[in-house]
Amino acid sequence: SGQTVALEAAGTGACLVLTDTPAMREYFDDESAVFVSPGDTHGWRRALTELTSDAEKRRRLGGNAAALVGARFTYTEVAAILANTHGPEAAKRRELVPHLLHLHEVYRALLAARGKRG
Repeated sequence: SGQTVALEAAGTGACLVLTDTPAMREYFDDESAVFVSPGDTHGWRRALTELTSDAEKRRRLGGNAAALVGARFTYTEVAAILANTHGPEAAKRRELVPHLLHLHEVYRALLAARGKRG
C-alpha cells in the first residue's frame, strides 16, 4: 500500500512528498513530510521544485520522518500489536511474533557492527 511504501522510505531518511489523505496523516505530520492535496498536479510540481532547491529542508524532513518511524514502528511495537490481535487470522499473526523479534535482534546486531544505535 502507499502507507507501507511511505513508511519504508521514511525509515531510510528519505524526504517525503505525500498525498494529503487521512491515511497518510495517521502516520506523518507537517514536520516529517510535505503534503499535497489529492489531484493537485501543480501542488506536486511546486513541492518537488521547492525541495529540489532546498537541501536543508530535505534533510530536516527526512530526519524527522526517520525519527518518527523509528519511535513509533519498532519491531517490538509491531510484535505487540500482532500479539494482541483478535479474529480468525489472529493465531496466524501471533505465530509471526517470535520471528519478528528475532529479525529485530538481527537488525540491532547489524547496526552495532556498523557502529550505530538501533
